Amino acid sequence: MDKRSREHLSDYQLGDDGSYEYRGAYWRWERPKGRPALLRSCWALMAGTGACLLAAGFVPVNGLGSAALVLLPYAVAAVAVVLVVFALLRLTREGERLRDLTYQRSVPTLAAKVGLGMVSAMASGIGGVINLVTGWGVVGACVPFAALMVVAGILLAQLLRKVRTISFVQE
Repeated sequence: MDKRSREHLSDYQLGDDGSYEYRGAYWRWERPKGRPALLRSCWALMAGTGACLLAAGFVPVNGLGSAALVLLPYAVAAVAVVLVVFALLRLTREGERLRDLTYQRSVPTLAAKVGLGMVSAMASGIGGVINLVTGWGVVGACVPFAALMVVAGILLAQLLRKVRTISFVQE
């Protein structure tokens, strides 16, 4: 590990009772009253996206024709969604005040992760349509897969709109 990966440890100092206390910077939600509703809607969109990705994963690959055109973006979308879930877990768990390290690891990159998932899901859906049009894939596999991936992309686009409204202020 390099030195930068441990810099956040200097934010903890030994207290009078022998335990370590956090004395670093905090970030707080700019509009804390809207936080629960925003997080609920983000989690609902993530649940729908996850259901679409999971259902698309059960479509038989041999019916999708050119698998790299379809499955590579699918894999990228799945990884991006997992990263978004971890960031949302941090935001939900920490409450209205975030420690600096938690903020730095989740908030600044959240929109980029959601955007990556959205673009990848749409690309995978478009790949399914291309396979259908060119005759490389089977209709019974390409149509549901493409539909599920486009719906996942639309849900991630809605999530991206919500994520861009998240704003924090440093205390």
